[in-house]
Amino acid sequence: MSQQTTSTNEVIRIENLGKTFVNKGNSVEALKDINLSVNKGDIFGIVGVSGAGKSTLARCINLLEKPTSGKITVNGVNLAVLGEKSLNKQRQKISMIFQHFNLFSQRTVRKNVAFPLEVAGVDKKTIEQRVDELLGYVGLSDKADSYPSQLSGGQKQRVAIARALANNPEILLCDEATSALDSLTAYSTLQLLTDINKQLGVTIVFITHEIGAVRNFCNKVAVLDEAGIVEYGSVEEVFKNPTSDITRKILYYGGVK
Repeated sequence: MSQQTTSTNEVIRIENLGKTFVNKGNSVEALKDINLSVNKGDIFGIVGVSGAGKSTLARCINLLEKPTSGKITVNGVNLAVLGEKSLNKQRQKISMIFQHFNLFSQRTVRKNVAFPLEVAGVDKKTIEQRVDELLGYVGLSDKADSYPSQLSGGQKQRVAIARALANNPEILLCDEATSALDSLTAYSTLQLLTDINKQLGVTIVFITHEIGAVRNFCNKVAVLDEAGIVEYGSVEEVFKNPTSDITRKILYYGGVK
């Protein structure tokens, strides 16, 4: 496993991160001794089988889950020591999209995309302009007044992506963002995310069990197994010379659920 090094381009740094869930006296160690860094402009893949800790790690990055131990810094700011107001301000720089879209069923596409701007107190005219811009960017201008139930899975994910971009985030967390899509729609979504990374300069952390997506989309990867990182480095380095059994299995089967 490659060693972590400090970079002046570093936007996320995770040090000795641990997360333990306790339920009715039973404890489950979901993450243990996680160390990694993500640089500006990376498309960083985090891959592993179900239960490896991938989604928990994503939720720890923006403190939706509070780590039990360790430290997370984003652009040099230790999120764990912030008060609620300051933390919410930092979270505006870290957007998230999910496997099942998480759209508001009673809101139109336009209103779904507008939601984070409304929460941030942006004026109505600016919201309208920003929503029009984003719907054009993701190719859904003609669906602005549709409801989620009237959209395909790929269209729903594009709405979710547009909503995630509303506040001009620096970091986009993608938690199994293509897992609910067919292969062609997933590929189209990955192409859109690549454009977002290149054109808008958004750093992407891509959580997945799909090895093909990581191989074709990411420049760096961490492989999780049993709550810890077993491999970490460039995609080319890790996949060309895998050192762990789980990485070899994932590569052989093309992604393991």
